Amino acid sequence: VATAEKMSAERAFVSIYDAATLRRRKTLQHPDMLSSEIVYVAFSADSKVCLTQGGGPDWLLVVWSFDRTAKPVATYKMSSASVYQADFSPHDSSLICASGDGMLKFLRVAEGQLKTVQHNLKREPQNYTCHCWLPEDRFVVATDTGDIYLFEGFEFRSCLQRPLKTTPSAPSNQDNAAASQAVAAPVTTINIDPSDSINSIMAFSKGFVCGCANGVLCVFERSEDDP
Repeated sequence: VATAEKMSAERAFVSIYDAATLRRRKTLQHPDMLSSEIVYVAFSADSKVCLTQGGGPDWLLVVWSFDRTAKPVATYKMSSASVYQADFSPHDSSLICASGDGMLKFLRVAEGQLKTVQHNLKREPQNYTCHCWLPEDRFVVATDTGDIYLFEGFEFRSCLQRPLKTTPSAPSNQDNAAASQAVAAPVTTINIDPSDSINSIMAFSKGFVCGCANGVLCVFERSEDDP
């Protein structure tokens, strides 16, 4: 278990606790971090490495290993972009995504460095509020204006649309056709303003759930026609 500490005048740090005994085992604090807060902490799927995403002004991302003692493996400065989320791919512990205001970055840990992995999303920078790794090398990222972008690998595939009204009936042929080109078809929701922000995304066995503004949940399930 990791807890991030916000300091008033000192560099922020993260405490690692043993989940069974609740005793603090390690403290993570990087000497180059200028921020007094940590905005995100995440473990890899195998729990062998951890990342800490510092706040402004430097927005320093640090990857730590836990062999015997905690030590930094690689660092990356996000410049002036505000970062909301940074985490590892559950399928590849060397791959990281960081998203935030005007920035979406894929990074790979290699040779003691965090190297940028290029993607092909050719759009004006947006406020990316959250993202989620999906099975089969797929990935979605959402914005504060309600857009959901789907990637396969690092290739942008489509922008998924949310329904605007309650849809208790079976999807139409037109909906099925649209779903076959995307990864998922919207299943249930209630009245939604299409410009409402999406604040969280969580994957489940059949697709993913978006937590939207005003307490709305929007469920997407993978279409049977999707390859």
